[in-house]
Amino acid sequence: RSSIYRELVVLASISQNIRRPNKKNSFKRNFRKIYLYASLFKRILSIYSLKNLLIKLFYKENKKINNDLLIIYPNGDEWILRGLSKDLSKELLNQNLNANYIPFKKLKDNLNYRNFLIIGDNLVKNILRDFPFIINKSSIYITHIRTISRYEVEQMSRFKYIFCQSSLDQMRLSSLGFLPGRVFNLPVGFDQKLFFKTKNVLEREYDFLISTPYKIDYLGSHYWLRKGTPLLVETIKELASKGFKVMLLGDNWNAYNFTSTNIKIHSPSYEEKSFYINQCKCYINISLLEGGPVTLLESLACGCFCITKNCGLAHQLSEDFKENCKLIKNYTNKITLTNEIIKNYSSYLEKSFSKSSDYLKLMDYTYENLSIKLKNIIFN
Repeated sequence: RSSIYRELVVLASISQNIRRPNKKNSFKRNFRKIYLYASLFKRILSIYSLKNLLIKLFYKENKKINNDLLIIYPNGDEWILRGLSKDLSKELLNQNLNANYIPFKKLKDNLNYRNFLIIGDNLVKNILRDFPFIINKSSIYITHIRTISRYEVEQMSRFKYIFCQSSLDQMRLSSLGFLPGRVFNLPVGFDQKLFFKTKNVLEREYDFLISTPYKIDYLGSHYWLRKGTPLLVETIKELASKGFKVMLLGDNWNAYNFTSTNIKIHSPSYEEKSFYINQCKCYINISLLEGGPVTLLESLACGCFCITKNCGLAHQLSEDFKENCKLIKNYTNKITLTNEIIKNYSSYLEKSFSKSSDYLKLMDYTYENLSIKLKNIIFN
């Protein structure tokens, strides 16, 4: 009964909009109101539908619980989300928890866990459809907040906790209708064993680092717009023409055919990434929308000065590392943007690199500390 009551409270909190008073009644408005109430009633019935009860009975053999936490990432993901799942799982094991990570397709054989952590909101529908009986002990880690519909908010609200990457994302999610005390800021972390300062900044060869794949002609995708790729390309050429050395990390950059010898391109593995970051003095991010970006955090850990637009973790990091992470306005003109980058970079150089990132604050963003925070929330 308590489980059903909780579901009804969630639905009620999300469905308040249908009860907004209308100044004027009309057939169209009344018909829409009836439709909205009918939809709400249908969703209430779906909470414990016959299908869901049959699914629960089918997986009854997995009722024995003998593990603590299972992290689930999307099928086919072999990089970011799988890596995040792996690193968190490893650190949770160090916290004396019986934790593991698997792709979604293996979930049906691994239901003997007390708690589940779903990485990525694109798995929400799959969990609700195939494993609705684990919802009350499942939490979601949303890595990117872009466009979330009211119905998606309602779906995610049925889970135990919602984790997001920044304090700004936490505020946005709370304003969308999530119940108080269930949304937590859990920024994507970095591995302190891989990312740390190994080379003095004065000895580094390259002025600027840019880390993102080159994608410009993907039909049906707004990836290039979010990353600001056309403006980024022009800014890279402007910086190189002024004698600055630029390193590009990411796939497909060779397709552009830069002519300047001041531009170097690499596609390192995750384990090699720190070596290349340590060859650069300043990391640049001009994306309009980001979940992190994680390279911003990794660059700070490697001792780089960072210049970034206000997206993802940027605002939070600019507050924690005031001298080493600078926010710039959303300039769309290549000349204005280039001049702003050079001005901030030159100001940093004039200080003779006297300010290094606060080591203790950096440790707050390690996978080790994030796993402790995760454990304290889920197992409180």
